Amino acid sequence: ALLSLLAGTPQTQRARRAALRGVLHVRAGASGAGSGLTWSDAFADLQDALAAAKPGTQIWVAEGSYSPGPNQSDTFAIPSGVQVYGGFAGHEALLSQRDPALHPTTLTGDINGDDTYSPVFNINSVNTWNIVTFQGASPKTRLDGFTLLSGHTYGATYANNRGAGILLLSGSPRIVNCTFAQCVAAYGGALWADSGSAVVEGCTFQTNYGSDYSGKGGAIFNGSQSSLTVRASTFLGNLAEARGGGSLGGGIYNETGATLTVTDSVFSGNDALPRGGGGYFCYGGAICSFTNSLVTIDRCSFDGNTSNLGGAVYLWSSATANVTNSVFRNNRAVKVILSGGNEGGSFAAGLSGGAGTNLVGCLFYGGVADSYGGAYLPNSTVTNSIFWGNSDQNGSIGVAQVKANRVEYCCVENMLVGQPGEDPPDPAKFTGSTAADPMFVDALSGDFHLVSGSPCIDAGNNTTWPAGIVLDLDGGARFLDDPAKPDTGIGPAPIGDMGPFEFDPGA
Repeated sequence: ALLSLLAGTPQTQRARRAALRGVLHVRAGASGAGSGLTWSDAFADLQDALAAAKPGTQIWVAEGSYSPGPNQSDTFAIPSGVQVYGGFAGHEALLSQRDPALHPTTLTGDINGDDTYSPVFNINSVNTWNIVTFQGASPKTRLDGFTLLSGHTYGATYANNRGAGILLLSGSPRIVNCTFAQCVAAYGGALWADSGSAVVEGCTFQTNYGSDYSGKGGAIFNGSQSSLTVRASTFLGNLAEARGGGSLGGGIYNETGATLTVTDSVFSGNDALPRGGGGYFCYGGAICSFTNSLVTIDRCSFDGNTSNLGGAVYLWSSATANVTNSVFRNNRAVKVILSGGNEGGSFAAGLSGGAGTNLVGCLFYGGVADSYGGAYLPNSTVTNSIFWGNSDQNGSIGVAQVKANRVEYCCVENMLVGQPGEDPPDPAKFTGSTAADPMFVDALSGDFHLVSGSPCIDAGNNTTWPAGIVLDLDGGARFLDDPAKPDTGIGPAPIGDMGPFEFDPGA
């Protein structure tokens, strides 16, 4: 080990000694000794710091733009156990002194600096295939405080058709406080997770694209051997688009056998749609979870997402899901033109499909589709939820709000109004449910908190909540008693409310 440390140039030796002490510095345009020991002698190239880093090393990167190199195959390969932080001005002595918002640090795939971003994004020449790569990353491996911009991978081989922002081949790194924008791949425009247990936290995914014959995962593709956790993140305007095949998961695509957990996150304006005519059905504007996969969603918001089937979330065949404390608002399922010119009708604007979905404490509002504007879960029992203001071609009838095996302790607009020419729904399948006005604070402005006197207060079934669920969508206590409202739900007191927001009589 000593001989290895002493090998190389004096600059390399100093860098390795600095790495062993814990911190290397990178600053674009640096002109000092280039040892990485201090800001004044920082590396000018992030690649040099990565080459010198050892497990346990922190790399501090000052504001500016950094490219992996002149070749499309060049990538920032993050070694296992190394933590890479952006957001420094270039003089800080402590990690806590950095400010990524004030000092933006960009990892760019725009090799020639000729991409345009306004009024529309356009790649004008060649771009990096995978801006960052992880392989065999330990849980102590971290990328924190960067913008990953303009990766473009769209080829015939594994490495150059997926994960234009990050190609995660294996391992369990933490990706924190990063923004992914204008990254384009056939599969997983911003992030491809092949295997491992990565954590994505506090990140923003905006206008990324999964685009191919069958585009999958506009922002994220979660592979069959991956267990991915996404926390406190935002997905805005991402797109899975198909050029002939079906498009799946405008925000996230969860592959066969994969496990996905999403909490405290927002999905807005994401789409899974065909490109041009002659396509196939498209699934899950925000999330599509494929056969034999598992997805858990808690305290999330889905607003204005669009697809042909499952405007917000689509669960394919034997996929299973736990969905709690979440809002589905103004999502749409739209028609598509199929191969041969036939029109494919739209289905379930909010949530659709799956072999078994545990849906508890959610709200579906303002969804629009040809059939089932709210949720379509024929194999599931849904509880403690509110379905209001959704519509399909028959208007705002009960089955336009929700179609499930059983709908218990829920608030459903026009609950027992069936489709024209058919028998009305069986009241026995709506135990503890009501069709009374849920009494929102202001639904038109998106405030779905309950007001005093709402029939949804203390009206849920406490026994149906998954273990460990103790908070509502606001992050407040899930179970509060309103002494002014008689309990109409069941279970040990205090009884939780219907919908994602618990009414707090003391607020």
